[in-house]
Amino acid sequence: MMKHSLSKLALATAISAVTLANTANASTSMTRIIGGGDAIPNTYPWMVSIQSKSDSEHFCGGSLIGESYILTAAHCIEDVRADEIQVVVSEYHLQETSQQEQVIAIKNIYMHQNYGDDNDIAVLQLVTPTNKPPVKLADASLNNGLAVGANMTVMGWGNQLVEGEQFPNILQEVQIPLADHAQCKTSYAGVDMDITDNMLCAGLTSGGKDSCQGDSGGPLVYQKDSDWFQTGVVSFGEGCAQENFFGIYTKVANYNDWIAQVKSGEIPVHQPIEDNEEGNEEGNEESDDWDDQDWAEEDWNDNNDLDDEDYTDIEDGEYPDFEPQNQAFDLPEYVGFLASGQDLVVEEAIYVFNENESALSVQSVSLDNNQQFSIIENTCETVTLKPEEECEIILGFVSSDSGEHLANLNISTSDPEQNNIEIPLFGIALDSLDLSDDFDGMEGIENEEWYFDGDSAWTGDIESGEFNLSCDVVSENDSAVLMTEIEGPGTLEFSMDLIGDVTENTMSFMVDGELVLTLSSNRSAKQHSVELSEGEHQVSWVYNKTKANDASAKATISDIAFKSSEQEGSSEDLNEEDENINTDEPKEELESAIETIADSISGAGSTDGWLLGLMALLGLSLRSRKNNS
Repeated sequence: MMKHSLSKLALATAISAVTLANTANASTSMTRIIGGGDAIPNTYPWMVSIQSKSDSEHFCGGSLIGESYILTAAHCIEDVRADEIQVVVSEYHLQETSQQEQVIAIKNIYMHQNYGDDNDIAVLQLVTPTNKPPVKLADASLNNGLAVGANMTVMGWGNQLVEGEQFPNILQEVQIPLADHAQCKTSYAGVDMDITDNMLCAGLTSGGKDSCQGDSGGPLVYQKDSDWFQTGVVSFGEGCAQENFFGIYTKVANYNDWIAQVKSGEIPVHQPIEDNEEGNEEGNEESDDWDDQDWAEEDWNDNNDLDDEDYTDIEDGEYPDFEPQNQAFDLPEYVGFLASGQDLVVEEAIYVFNENESALSVQSVSLDNNQQFSIIENTCETVTLKPEEECEIILGFVSSDSGEHLANLNISTSDPEQNNIEIPLFGIALDSLDLSDDFDGMEGIENEEWYFDGDSAWTGDIESGEFNLSCDVVSENDSAVLMTEIEGPGTLEFSMDLIGDVTENTMSFMVDGELVLTLSSNRSAKQHSVELSEGEHQVSWVYNKTKANDASAKATISDIAFKSSEQEGSSEDLNEEDENINTDEPKEELESAIETIADSISGAGSTDGWLLGLMALLGLSLRSRKNNS
């Protein structure tokens, strides 16, 4: 079957652009990443470094939770004034500047009124808003649904050693499991520390992976589908990565109402207590623990025997800076449709969210290409949204042929600064991957279908059950895509490895077209797990080649397993119901949709160069509609 090279170039460009651009309380042993590794540049645009304004020294972490607000720990800012500190939003390398990061002064500090041995949470208000996308906050429903052992990720620039000190310049991350609360409470009771219901515990019983000094205030996050939710704020621990002592995090879900009160002006501005130096000196004499302010004032270079090359995978300036941004009203910069074959209808929902303080009118919504693309449902037409209200637009794409198709969605509003918003749309169809009947590529799902886009398809090894790709046969500036569809809810686990390749080439994992993680050959094999919500999801692995390599380069996807959250009984009931469903109805509905949307298809598209330039500009990743729960 003839392959379409344009979509490969577009996807390669998309992955390249996204990837490459890519004061402690004396009564507790406050924290403090140990056992992790370098984060991928621009993976966490909401990550924040809190610094002293006088010397730009990092002393605590934080997270962007709104265009003007940073979430952090109360113990980080208890004794500082707003005019003494600043934040760097989208920080990655502490000793280098980039086009992504934004240095912003602080207008106000809000510390929880009942902070002490509990309620270790605070919010910083920025002097000027940022256009960086914020992290989502976990609510009680999400938090209560997390099982012990659920994988979390914590990140920061804190100490990397259990004994001694080693502070990195590059953002570090480590994946740790959610711990049993009762076990955690018992362990800390042995050192006279009370673990309350406002706290989360995470880490390994055996130790070895944890946050540490300098990570305080940073986010503990949980990935669901392609979204990151902040579940905790780095608070304290008994040492770092110690056996039987998990890291302790402020439970964000318990403070959503308090955060809303901060934003509405109902919480008083925090003022540090003056003239308490004598008390602080006495406290310090009683404790040998390092606190965040102590080491923030040290010369990092003196404490670090390793140079920057020990912490980075690429040479300085090797990759261009890039970071995708959302448009106004929380609209995406692009919408991509990835169809698993031809003659299919793929849907994607977008939302117009009124972020203004006054009402917003959506005056019109239209498409400039109604052949392959359509507006299936529109609750935004001629509607007036109150502040923080939203409306929904459901778009459709018909994969009528093997070509790549483009369109623009135009939204007109009453906002004088955003009266005409244009959103590019992009759709392609993948091909079915021909595998042996004896090959089982995913534990937990039988007879799953696999799809690919690329002249060099992945192969399945029957004996090992893994997917392999000989990277040297992939052309430069090309990609090789492996994709399947999974019905949630459940947890997907896999291992991803890239061996013997040059640093510039990468392996990426995507959920519903959103880039989740990327791996290069000089990183160790990546084991990953992600929770998929109810509904159908597209998961894909993409090898992106930007530089020539040799026959030793190999990409591997192995140990793929899906654990459904559905009970076996429920599944059996569902199967019985499915047998009674008239299967002709979906077929007739599909045929009708194709007829209505694409009755005059003429291969609408664009030139290779124009599309490639557009993808480079937008950092396009492919998305399909996902069912959030």
